[in-house]
Amino acid sequence: MAVDNSTTTTQGMFYMTTKPPSWVSLPNRSYLKSSSDSGAIWSNYRYTDTTNYLIGSAIAHQWQLYVAADGAVCMIYPSYVPSQSVFPKIFFAKSYNKGGTFSRYDLIVNPTSVPGPNNYKLGYNLTANPNNASQLAACYVRGICWGSGCLYYNH
Repeated sequence: MAVDNSTTTTQGMFYMTTKPPSWVSLPNRSYLKSSSDSGAIWSNYRYTDTTNYLIGSAIAHQWQLYVAADGAVCMIYPSYVPSQSVFPKIFFAKSYNKGGTFSRYDLIVNPTSVPGPNNYKLGYNLTANPNNASQLAACYVRGICWGSGCLYYNH
């Protein structure tokens, strides 16, 4: 869940993502809902992934959602869909229209510094520079007691 604390016209929006467990049959996709009234009424769900940027069911996924200072909804999520890529990936998605549409990018392809596909759920965090909406940091656990890593992304 993320709250828009920007000073833009989207200030105060709530965003929430969810996904069925990996054992639910395909299509096993993630969903986004939003609320403009402190959570009293929520929008209909919409998919957060799309062709070539599917989440898939091979990983018990965890993703992070953040709203940048300019009101952009930003999200990172792991993916392993062999028909889309032989490598596991972590994607970055960004929306300037309350999650109506997203621009998507490969953030990490075949990450060697992160445990195998079933361990992407070890946890990572997405945050933005409150003074510069185009600067994000995604930090993740590389393994139990093995340290951590950070990715800095100018979007």
